[in-house]
Amino acid sequence: MGWLEEQTKAKPRTPEDLELMLEDAFIVGDVAAMTGLFEDQALLVSGRERFEARGRHAIERAITSVWDEQRYVAETSSCFQVGDVALSGDRLGKVLRRGPSGVWKVVIAVLGDGSDEESNDD
Repeated sequence: MGWLEEQTKAKPRTPEDLELMLEDAFIVGDVAAMTGLFEDQALLVSGRERFEARGRHAIERAITSVWDEQRYVAETSSCFQVGDVALSGDRLGKVLRRGPSGVWKVVIAVLGDGSDEESNDD
């Protein structure tokens, strides 16, 4: 079994696992693996393109349309968990939820505006 096959069969058991799996799917360009990490009725919001995508099919189309303009880096150091819900991210955020099977999925995700740095203008 290859690396990608192993990754797509793996299930995120912690919010940090989910972040790392999102990053892996983004790096290798696997839209199906990435959208599989979202809940069926999840919401994806983009600050740059000013769109909202609701549900896995719409999220798949949205991710495909912005793939070249966006980057994704896992933010495992900023994860706050209460029971089966977690908030992940520094400047941008994701709401994550653990399902009855113990697998974590994205409920709401906000993509960046495409800038790599915050403005230093004071």
